[in-house]
Amino acid sequence: MLAILLYANTITHDYVLDDDMAIVKNTFVQEGISAIPKIFITPYRAGFSDRNEGLYRPLSIALFAAQWQLAPGNAQVGHLFNVLLYALTAIVLFVTLSLFFADKNPLLPFVITLLFIAHPLHTEVVANIKSSDEILCFLFYLVALWSSLKYGKQEKIKYLVLAGFSTFLALLSKETGVTLLVMAPLTVYFFSAVSVKKCLMTAIPVILAFFVYLAIRVSVLSGVSNLDEILLINNSLVAAGEDTLTRLATSIFIIGKYFSLLALPYPLCYDYSYNTIALLPFGNPKVLLTLSIIIAIIVFALSRLKSRDPIAWALIFIGATLSPVANIFFIIEATMGERFLYMPVLGFSMIIALLLTKLFKRSVDINTNHSTAGFIKTNSGLLAMVTIVVVIYGTVTVVRNTAWKDNLTLVKTDVQTHPNSVRIRYAYGSILVMEKALNEKNETRKKQLLLEGTQQLVEAVRILPDYGDAWFNLGMGYKELEDYKKAIACFENAEAHMVKTNATFYVAAGIAYGEDGQYEKAIQELQKAIDLDSSGYDAYNNIGLYYSRTGNYSMSFQMLNKAIQLNPNDDHAYYNMGNTYAAMNDFTNALSFYKKALSLNPASDIAWVNLGNCYGVLKDYPNALLAFEKALQANPSNELARFNIGTTYFMLGDSVNGRKYIPD
Repeated sequence: MLAILLYANTITHDYVLDDDMAIVKNTFVQEGISAIPKIFITPYRAGFSDRNEGLYRPLSIALFAAQWQLAPGNAQVGHLFNVLLYALTAIVLFVTLSLFFADKNPLLPFVITLLFIAHPLHTEVVANIKSSDEILCFLFYLVALWSSLKYGKQEKIKYLVLAGFSTFLALLSKETGVTLLVMAPLTVYFFSAVSVKKCLMTAIPVILAFFVYLAIRVSVLSGVSNLDEILLINNSLVAAGEDTLTRLATSIFIIGKYFSLLALPYPLCYDYSYNTIALLPFGNPKVLLTLSIIIAIIVFALSRLKSRDPIAWALIFIGATLSPVANIFFIIEATMGERFLYMPVLGFSMIIALLLTKLFKRSVDINTNHSTAGFIKTNSGLLAMVTIVVVIYGTVTVVRNTAWKDNLTLVKTDVQTHPNSVRIRYAYGSILVMEKALNEKNETRKKQLLLEGTQQLVEAVRILPDYGDAWFNLGMGYKELEDYKKAIACFENAEAHMVKTNATFYVAAGIAYGEDGQYEKAIQELQKAIDLDSSGYDAYNNIGLYYSRTGNYSMSFQMLNKAIQLNPNDDHAYYNMGNTYAAMNDFTNALSFYKKALSLNPASDIAWVNLGNCYGVLKDYPNALLAFEKALQANPSNELARFNIGTTYFMLGDSVNGRKYIPD
């Protein structure tokens, strides 16, 4: 119940961060449950990216496909599933811990579970639908631990089978499941009285499950990892290059930051990528301090192995579940992430609970015959302390959940925590420019969004001058602000640094060159767009426009006709065709195309003005007057339409009405 209460405010949230790629734009997910067989034989990102990151996590993608089948494009369903999965995990955790501590204080499983559920570090996992893989992995991980320990105590084969199957499902959810190879036999060792040999026996189904998974993974990925080059923007450790010691030292320091977040989960942030954590030499005092703490923890854990101290198990569990993402043994796609602490929080919660029970020594034994009231009274100190911690953790969790409402809310919140994060600055600026401003009808509000967005993107390219995508979006912002020289400079930087340019890029650059009066350059850029994508309406429409401005009317007609063929329901190509005929003094044909444009978009005040101008040239002043009045109705601030109305009245000999629009 607590799990649901803490995360109930996330159910109404939108898709956030990678949800868009992993779910909304995932072609497999959009096929629904029919795509599930295909999902199990393709890499994790196959449905939404051509970049192979060496991941194989079919269970979460299959879950997304099922959710999409149930309610296409409904983020609330995904959030509800995440909350329910989290609640189910809490139940399984309590059951598992009850087996761990069957002969000890009955409060331990309850306290550990409460501390785990309420810990604010879980907000990224539960509030972000894409992170279902973390929840699924841990859910099956716990079942594998429970069944392994159950076999250790009862020696029934069915528990070995369940352990192997659960391990397999954990691995299909996320690669962290591989740590069961260590933690399953260690769990049996620490929480049962069986021999080491028998503990090792329990590892057999886990090992078999791993090799089955490995065989499938190798087949799907054509190798064990098949990992593409790690990008600097995602992991700042890439900047260390061949300096292994610096990379190792910084990774050790990051482990220290993980420890700090476990103990004090505030402030939280979704991004710890490039420029949020500085590279540190091995002699840095922070590195040496962290290394000393790690060594001390290892020594303590090893010294408590023989006595089977649960605290030692908890410390080993933290280390084991952190190791695949610690960038110690190999570089991963992220410098650091709060989601990576989802499982280690169990170890931390167990340590805190065990220390608290030792602090409050009056806690009764499970076999002691006490009434409920007596039991509570005896453990009042422990319960009070746990309540305080859970209330504090829970409050931070609920408040943090609000930041995950949508992308804009998240980046606006987290830029305060990590102002030097290039990814946050990029995301913030891109949302304002590429999503909000381009869809904003109010010109004042649109300009405000563009100014705010370009400011964020300027910061992004200041932090990382080689960030091509940021340069491109910054150029788009300046283009919309009609600062074409700045836009051109940004597009040139973008082209120099982008991993891969596309037709959209060259269309944007072409328009910037064209509106700056560089028509030949504009035509060159737009032709590149057409060469990349011959079905692009915008490329043909704009290249036709600029051919017209250079006086090459033949090519203008050719390109504009192609644009009309591609999209006969858009008014811009008809409007540009009208302009081209007008430039050739063919006002009859110009009228025809302006009328077609206006039939598709009657709110185009500039098209009404040009229609009126054609009527005026043809001396059809009543229709010219009507057209100019329509323009003014569409846009009351169009001063050209107002002036032309006055001029037309004068042409009609009506100086009284003419002076209303053109005063003396």
